[in-house]
Amino acid sequence: MHKKEALVVLVVLVTLTLGSVAVAKEARAEFRVKGMSCGACAKGVEARLADLAGVKSASVSFEESSATVVYDDEKLTAEKIKKTIEESGFKAEAKSEKKK
Repeated sequence: MHKKEALVVLVVLVTLTLGSVAVAKEARAEFRVKGMSCGACAKGVEARLADLAGVKSASVSFEESSATVVYDDEKLTAEKIKKTIEESGFKAEAKSEKKK
């Protein structure tokens, strides 16, 4: 194999490897959250969710009694998210979960 061909093969292999590493599986889970009495409750739950490994974003609304979490489903499950909300002192019920 010539140097030029070897370089092309190497570039292709590196590109394929990096491309597969960079693409994480992403999911979105939505929950009804019962028992919050103020915005501070929502902020507390949101902070606990944001601290979970694999969470890309977490949004909790006192006004809508809801939580929406975008996460890497290879590192985290919707069940673990629900458990974290409940460990924060509130009831959580799954609205939906979508794989992206």
